[in-house]
Amino acid sequence: MDNTDSIEELVRQTVKDIGYEQENFHWNTLSFKNLIHNQSVDIARGTDNFGAGDQGMMFGYACNENDSLMPSAIYYSHKITKALSTARHNGQDWMGPDGKAQVTVEYSNVNEPVRISNVICSTQHSEDLKDNPAEVQKRVEEIIKPELNDMFDDILSFK
Repeated sequence: MDNTDSIEELVRQTVKDIGYEQENFHWNTLSFKNLIHNQSVDIARGTDNFGAGDQGMMFGYACNENDSLMPSAIYYSHKITKALSTARHNGQDWMGPDGKAQVTVEYSNVNEPVRISNVICSTQHSEDLKDNPAEVQKRVEEIIKPELNDMFDDILSFK
């Protein structure tokens, strides 16, 4: 097995673990094209003797708002999406593999979060719930509320 085969195997297994087994996107039949290659010698020559650095999009900065040392908005977003994923893998079969969360946090001062004022959470869900968004919201709230700890209060708006 060469490197390309192992990369494809890793990609397929990851897509399978996430749960994509739909007709239009299935881990076993997805089209795979590996475009990973060695760095251009011209780019490598343009930096000392270690090549060019990595690129990526970043969110956050180090802070002391919580144990993760990340801003509270991303900290709670990660907790919510992890809870949804865990619930799905533990039998909540009405949920699909695709979802996202956005959390808005109110602050009293720099690095002093007071409360979560808004949570927007999107989940892929089964066809039988498509005409019942209130039921989807209820189920999602049951999963994510424990993740909000003492940052949750009665005026929090779920959408």
